[in-house]
Amino acid sequence: MGQLVVIAIVDTVAVVNGNPMSECIYMYDNNKYAGSINQGKPNLVTFVQSSQVLCWLATGLTYNFKAPTLEFVDLCGEAVEQSIMVADRFNSPSYINQGLWWGASVSSNAQDRVYDYTMKFKISGQSKLYEHTAQIRVQQPILTFPSG
Repeated sequence: MGQLVVIAIVDTVAVVNGNPMSECIYMYDNNKYAGSINQGKPNLVTFVQSSQVLCWLATGLTYNFKAPTLEFVDLCGEAVEQSIMVADRFNSPSYINQGLWWGASVSSNAQDRVYDYTMKFKISGQSKLYEHTAQIRVQQPILTFPSG
């Protein structure tokens, strides 16, 4: 049970030009082998276990240096409000996302089901916040016993 990373890539030019966020975001995680589904799509479902640590990074898809920049400003929604995930914002040296990322640990009391969470973004030159909702699927670990 290692640390999971969720990456959101946003086509900021398309969003600024009026396209819905749900058509302009591509999400990936490093947990496909454990069951995460919809890699590269807006409706990623990341499979996690209780007590697991997750990190979220977001970046704008840049075609040129004039493309609007993206800032990941909040991680909220059902999973956070119900304390399924305890989330916090961090800052570290990075060239992709200005050093901002979000981390969360999954509660050891999380029930085995799907929870929604919402990412909120600011795009340079825009006054509104853009939101996108994705999901985590909490799975309780499967116990295996040595044969013998």
